[in-house]
Amino acid sequence: MNGSLSVGDVMRRDYVGVNEGDPVAGAAELMHEEGVDGALVVRGSDPVGIVTGGDVVEMVARGDDPADTAVDAIMRQPVITVGPDDDLSEAVGAITDRGVRWLVVVAEGEVAGMVSEHDVLTAPTALSPVEGVGSSEPTDPVGAPNTDVGLQSATYATQGVCEVCGALSRDLDSHNGQLVCEDCLAM
Repeated sequence: MNGSLSVGDVMRRDYVGVNEGDPVAGAAELMHEEGVDGALVVRGSDPVGIVTGGDVVEMVARGDDPADTAVDAIMRQPVITVGPDDDLSEAVGAITDRGVRWLVVVAEGEVAGMVSEHDVLTAPTALSPVEGVGSSEPTDPVGAPNTDVGLQSATYATQGVCEVCGALSRDLDSHNGQLVCEDCLAM
């Protein structure tokens, strides 16, 4: 990451919000209609949790009825917050350190939006090349032009998404042509 983007540059200002007493079925329907995988759970205007599509699936798999279950029974808490002026790398750190997929963006004590793992990963600088950034042709470590196009993609930062399990990881290693997290390497 080069630090040029802030959380506010990639956050979603429009987000899905549900009340903690709402039925899970209604929250799931709203998330589906809006095309998102997460909703902010609020008590009044205070964020108290996050509910995701995965939470709904787990609940249904247990045999619970989404029409008779309130959102607060399955929401994830506490809410992890970041500020809109925070560097995007801080959001990446919060996501990887806390193992969450959604962060709530708070400005001046009010919810300003949300940022997802997907928003962070698809930001323009999420996988910037380490070597030769901004140059018209790839370079090797000593700066000479690199004529082997196959090596061009080998100079990415070690932070990103594991190509085996899909998890966001701070430490990826190249294994059999894929970027793989430590957990998948251990398998």
